[in-house]
Amino acid sequence: MERAGATAAELTSSERLALAGLLGFAASLRWLMWSRAVTLFNDGPEFLLIAKWAAAGDAGAVLAHPYHPLYSLAIAGVHALGFEWESAGALVGVAGGTAAVGFLFLFLRDAFGAPSAWVGAGLLAVHSRAVEYSSDVQSDGLYLGLFLAG
Repeated sequence: MERAGATAAELTSSERLALAGLLGFAASLRWLMWSRAVTLFNDGPEFLLIAKWAAAGDAGAVLAHPYHPLYSLAIAGVHALGFEWESAGALVGVAGGTAAVGFLFLFLRDAFGAPSAWVGAGLLAVHSRAVEYSSDVQSDGLYLGLFLAG
C-alpha cells in the first residue's frame, strides 16, 4: 500500500513523466484560452499600467496604487525578457495557474496519496474557472500558484 507523505523527490520516473504531461497540458490549455481571448479582463489594463510604472522605476506610483504590486512587478520582469506587455501578463498568469496544478498534486499526494492527487490535479488542470482565471491578464493564477506553494 502506498503511504501518504511522499515527497516530490520520491516520485517515480513514470510519475514524473505523467506529471510533466499534465502540467504541459494545463499550460497549453491556458495559453490556448489566452490566444482566443478578444478582450482583457476588467483589471488587466490597471495591472499593465502598474507594470509600466514599475519598468520605468516609478516606485511611488506603484506603491500608491490600491492594487497589490506583486503581479505587476512579475509582468514587468517578464516584459524585460522581451515579451509584449499583454503577453507578459498572460504568461505570468499561465505560469501561476500551471504551477498551482503541480503544487496541488504534491499537496494531495502528501496528504491523501497518489490516486487523490491525480484526480485533484487533473480537475484543477481542466476546471473552467481555474483555466479562465489563469489565462488572462489577471492576478488570480499567480496568487493561486503561490497559495498552493505555501
